Amino acid sequence: MKNHPLIRVILTGIAALAASSTWADTLVLRSGETLSGELLDISDGTLTFVTTLSGQMMVPTEEVESIATGSYMRVSLAEGPPMAGRFVVSGGTTRIRRKDGTLTNSLNLASVTSATPLTNEDELHLTWETGIHWRSGNTDNSDLFARLALTRQTDDYAFRSLFFIERADPERFPRWFRADTEWRLGPRGGFYPVAAVEIERDTDAALSLRGNLSLGVGKDLFAGTTHQLEADVGVGGTAEYFDTELLEKSQTNGLGKPFRRRDSTRDEQELHLRLRLRYARTLFKNGAFEKDLKLYPSLTGLGELRARSESSLLFPFTQRFKLKLDLLVDYESSSEFHGLDHWRTSVGASFLWDF
Repeated sequence: MKNHPLIRVILTGIAALAASSTWADTLVLRSGETLSGELLDISDGTLTFVTTLSGQMMVPTEEVESIATGSYMRVSLAEGPPMAGRFVVSGGTTRIRRKDGTLTNSLNLASVTSATPLTNEDELHLTWETGIHWRSGNTDNSDLFARLALTRQTDDYAFRSLFFIERADPERFPRWFRADTEWRLGPRGGFYPVAAVEIERDTDAALSLRGNLSLGVGKDLFAGTTHQLEADVGVGGTAEYFDTELLEKSQTNGLGKPFRRRDSTRDEQELHLRLRLRYARTLFKNGAFEKDLKLYPSLTGLGELRARSESSLLFPFTQRFKLKLDLLVDYESSSEFHGLDHWRTSVGASFLWDF
């Protein structure tokens, strides 16, 4: 991997940012002690707070001088309707800053009957990742990457959008790029319409651009409190453009075998099925195992198949900051170049922020 000093600087910056933003909540006790950590909930006159040093602790609200949170909570008071907001310290007292920006009057925490983290239901959810990964078959086997995910889920529809980009030399940028968006167009419960748009560029496979549009139906096969399984099947069309000039700086496939070209450029269009299976399981608080399997058997090329398997483990540091380990395996039954491997593997580690 090139630019080792640069990568060390970037990773050091990531660690510093993580250290400064991991714990967003501040608890001040009447004894004068100030704690940084995460507010889990308030109920029955008791505040549950977790810190890096002391772990989870339970403090009676009468012992709390003030509390400030970095994320929104759903707060219920002894009098008045529930509200969504953040605990803030203003004018020397604890108040609630509502989502519209307005502040409540000074708050007595004893009047809070419950406070729990606000879920992202019906809201746009943003996740940012940055890390490093190793890829098989590359000249530079490891490099930095960034990934942005947008999700929204309501009773009537849902969508997931993923944007992935790998660092590269300026003349090859972007070397590997992905943009995938999936829509659930109806309510859950039975079968629902599904649409997907997928775009990819991978210069190490001479893939200048691949675009895919598919329509189908999906269904939740199982949805429990700790794990869920969903599947969909559809029909799609794919347009691909390959260019051997993308391989000019890398004429071997990492195993010392030269690429044998069929054509300098090549266009492909095909119809295919799109079969997807997604599984997610909660392993511990805010941690999870996720698996996404996609198969693209061709309807126009007999016996041709593309497949992608993505697996990831998430280890939480806080509710909004996690360590992610992921494994991606791609397979193409027919390669545009005889020297390219049918299998490509990526193993990565990244820091993930939920906003």
